[in-house]
Amino acid sequence: MRVSVNAWFLQQPYTGSGQYVRHLLPALTRIAPPLDVVPLLPAPRAGRRAETPLAARRAHHVGLPGWLTSADLRKVWWEQVAWLRAARGRTADVAHVPYFAPPLWAPRPLVVTIHDLIPVILPEYVTRPHVRLYNALISLAARRAARIIADSQATADDIVRRLGIAADRVHVVPLAAAPGMQPMAADTQRQAILRRFGLDQPFAFYIGGFDSRKNVPALVRAFHALPTELRDRHVLAIAGTAPGRRSAHNPCLFPPLRPLADALGLGDRVRFLGRVTEEEKRALYSAATLFVFPSLYEGFGLDPLEAMACGTPVLASNRSSLPEVVGGGAALVEPTDHAALTRALAALLDSPRRRAELSKRGSSVAATFSWERTAAMTLEVYRQARARER
Repeated sequence: MRVSVNAWFLQQPYTGSGQYVRHLLPALTRIAPPLDVVPLLPAPRAGRRAETPLAARRAHHVGLPGWLTSADLRKVWWEQVAWLRAARGRTADVAHVPYFAPPLWAPRPLVVTIHDLIPVILPEYVTRPHVRLYNALISLAARRAARIIADSQATADDIVRRLGIAADRVHVVPLAAAPGMQPMAADTQRQAILRRFGLDQPFAFYIGGFDSRKNVPALVRAFHALPTELRDRHVLAIAGTAPGRRSAHNPCLFPPLRPLADALGLGDRVRFLGRVTEEEKRALYSAATLFVFPSLYEGFGLDPLEAMACGTPVLASNRSSLPEVVGGGAALVEPTDHAALTRALAALLDSPRRRAELSKRGSSVAATFSWERTAAMTLEVYRQARARER
């Protein structure tokens, strides 16, 4: 069986879709060597060098017309025209779009991975008319796919309810932490990374994005509300590069966090680390006293799973897919209840015994996920899609 994969995000490793395709493609090759997986991605523009991760070693680059100067138009043309032509030319048995952007028409049985339904469930994220039209069209196209892959049962339920797709065409295929995301010993390398970020005290850690559904201001306020003695013994470390300012085109960013921390008098008790590498992230997970993830909506919730894989005790939201993913390996809290979030944060920071228990349970839960399992379940979806067409 030959599977043609829309690998648009393959060279965007800091996106969730980029991480997904980078881990899925090698895993498919490992578990099913006879499977011919052909990633297709746009050829880099003149003067730009394409990155070649492991997943892209067998990728085919497809040229786009030079008159496509708009980034939005290039993406739509790729999804609706160029990728399909390339897939048809390579006589693929199945076509796979690994993110929520299926073509309106496909010459091969189509599998679409829908990681979440943010554009549908959270309409405040979509303000521009042409983006609303685009989302309406891809929702229509998803209904025509042979099979849909959802990262979690919560997302699968959303797909059935919001898109009207029959439940027997939606398959839950969970993700996994990266194979190298495991505890890092407290050695010289880890200490060097902590020194680089100025983390010389116990710290609570957050990574996972900065748009409004991530609810990070609530975490800053909960940290501020901790008993003084407990707060003075800890630092709140927040990793990631915040996107640009809130605007009419991007209304779902909360205000900058540094002014909030300063207004609360936290000063350097809150550290903003900026973008971190995978190795730095692993060190931060492993060294953190606690990982906190107060998100209001997640299609899967890979960040708390990565933290658990590194042996870090986790405090997570009780919303959407998160209870399903952490599976009893993390403490859960209602993220909009400020007092409850503060109490849960205080209780865990002040209890080594409870943190040790969560660390052990979380590691066990994380070990049940693997990219080999994800690939095997994805392969079965491909087979069903091909059989349905026949």
